[in-house]
Amino acid sequence: MYSDHLHHYKNALTTAKTSYYSNLINTGTGNSRVLFSTVNHLLQPPKSLPPDISTTQCTAFLDFFSSKINTIDQQLASSRTHSDDPPWMITSGKPLISSLSDFTLVTEQTVSELIRKAKTTTCQLDPLPTSLVKACLPSISPMITNIINSSLTTGTVPLILKLAAITPILKKPGADPSDLNHYRPISNLPFISKTLERVVATQLQSHLDINNLHEPFQSGFCPKHSTETALVKITNDLLLAADSGLLTILILLDLSAAFNTISHPLLLDRLAGIGITGAALSWFTSYLTGRQQFVQLSNHKSGCSGVSLGVPQGSVLGPLLFTTYLLPLGTLLRHHGVHFHCYADDTQVYISTKPTAAIPPTSLITCLEEIRSWLSRNFLKLNGNKTGALLIGSKSTLTKSQLVIIDYCNALLTGLPTKLINRLQIIQNSAARIITRTKSSDHITPVLIQLHWLPVHYRIQYKTLLLTYKALHNLAPSYLCDLLQEYTPSRSLRSTSAGLLCIPTSRLTTMGARSFSCSAPRLWNSLPPHIKQSDTITTFKSQLKTHLFKLAHNV
Repeated sequence: MYSDHLHHYKNALTTAKTSYYSNLINTGTGNSRVLFSTVNHLLQPPKSLPPDISTTQCTAFLDFFSSKINTIDQQLASSRTHSDDPPWMITSGKPLISSLSDFTLVTEQTVSELIRKAKTTTCQLDPLPTSLVKACLPSISPMITNIINSSLTTGTVPLILKLAAITPILKKPGADPSDLNHYRPISNLPFISKTLERVVATQLQSHLDINNLHEPFQSGFCPKHSTETALVKITNDLLLAADSGLLTILILLDLSAAFNTISHPLLLDRLAGIGITGAALSWFTSYLTGRQQFVQLSNHKSGCSGVSLGVPQGSVLGPLLFTTYLLPLGTLLRHHGVHFHCYADDTQVYISTKPTAAIPPTSLITCLEEIRSWLSRNFLKLNGNKTGALLIGSKSTLTKSQLVIIDYCNALLTGLPTKLINRLQIIQNSAARIITRTKSSDHITPVLIQLHWLPVHYRIQYKTLLLTYKALHNLAPSYLCDLLQEYTPSRSLRSTSAGLLCIPTSRLTTMGARSFSCSAPRLWNSLPPHIKQSDTITTFKSQLKTHLFKLAHNV
């Protein structure tokens, strides 16, 4: 009997799963995202739970997430400059057509429609399963409608609707589940809380539409937008620029825990700046104030902790509030005349220029500095480890470019051990092989000669000597000019007119000898006189590169 019962149970379970997934696929007909997500879930079930599940583990997660955000907040608070963004950075200087001071009350029909369209997922904080709520909607919808309208009228959000159960989710499949750094906190909120947020999000979205406040190049969380549409636009611009003989430098910016570090006072100021006033602004103030969260894994959970920063990941309003918070960034980028495209917290900045121009252009460097400053002022941290750069153009354009990606601040690398310099040399060699389509088995020196590239060691010398020339001709900051002194012998010698510099003494070759005040005179004094006596910086750069090229390649 037991064996028959077990067999019956397994068959019933299989039938139930088959029916569930068949219904899920059928209801998502025409929606490739739902189909892909369902199939992916079946083939690769998510492994989001750590190996050891306990109350202690839940508390460790909560402490880790809280300390990570607090650390970022303290770092940014100590480095930020206290200057407010001008109002035009939020609205791009356009006058508002209307303001939003009071939310429009909703009807039972509207609430019922929102609930029917909602996913049938249940949060552990819900007193009833969502499927039961939907089944009993005619009886329950009046009560839910009263709760929502009461919140909209009074401009307050009940505390119980601001409590979130955090589920740690692995950021990438295959990541080490024992390392807490590999997890992202996802907020699970009560069903009524999400329904209330949907009502508010609809009216906030309408306000943004009426006043045309959307960032057109923000493709995250926007209808008709996707990663594909964003990449098509960016690729289109890159290909057209390359077709015109231009070189494009693309900077990929990444933010650390961006959703979780948003400043609530700044977010409320941002909302006020786009015309959210009165009871509506009071509601957002209440929504952000007094939030709490706890971590739950299986049947274990931590204690509660207050939340004073960020918007909940997993909420309905979170994405819309985040993109609203970022509105001034688009205005800042346009002010510098650079192209950009955002997808949530990922931003790609790119600018096209002639291949003979300096890479990166001064305008891009200035823009990136202002971006970093703005992010810091708004408590958003740029993740340097995930920020990258690409140089894009046709083969012929890339060979003409003054490639300096690996040259940035390379004057600081003077005197480093050869094994460290070789790491950059490997990057340069790889870039040369890609551009010329040279096999990895072929010798690299002829390729570098063909491209007329200086090896990294000589590129470092080139940069140091260029700064030296600028310092001697008052083309550099005074603090660099003051580091160099002309050599004046005690009696008249032929070296008096040789344009030599004094070389200060140093104790350690790995320290003092690497300094600009020591290394620059040593390199300068080794140059032929005709190069040191160049009349213009253009002549100096040309002759210097020719000289170093001959030394590097024995030509």
